[in-house]
Amino acid sequence: MNGEILKLSKYICSFNSEIDAEAYAEQLNMLYGAIYEMDAFVPIMFDEIVEIENTRIKANGVNVIKLINNVEMLILEYSKIAFDLGRKSLYENRAFRIASALKLVITELASSSLIDKDMKMSLKNTISETELDFGYAAGNHNIASLRMAQLIREYKANNGGK
Repeated sequence: MNGEILKLSKYICSFNSEIDAEAYAEQLNMLYGAIYEMDAFVPIMFDEIVEIENTRIKANGVNVIKLINNVEMLILEYSKIAFDLGRKSLYENRAFRIASALKLVITELASSSLIDKDMKMSLKNTISETELDFGYAAGNHNIASLRMAQLIREYKANNGGK
């Protein structure tokens, strides 16, 4: 396992002592390990991952160490992260560096042999929405998924939160 993932796990668990750092590091490795393997990591991503993980811990508590145990669950977790980052990008008018890297990861994962043909078909829409949401979160606000489009319409109808 990548040393940076272990450091990230220990850092986050220092604020969430009820979480088993070793088990959590395995989850982090499934989510973010490929970014390090592709040599796409830049320092700002550390803070962005901490932000993402704080949201995941708030939503799942100690169960965050058990969420991902197969490739389908990994894709579904990426989908949740992508939508959350897209929403933050809209509301806070910011671009996330981690989103570009995660978009590449999900695209590579979707075209890999890790996902069988039937699963690819059943997750086709989820994967597409996830890729679009990561693109939006990375700062490309010219295109959005259907689920983000609804949020964008509501946001603009309310004068952009003003």
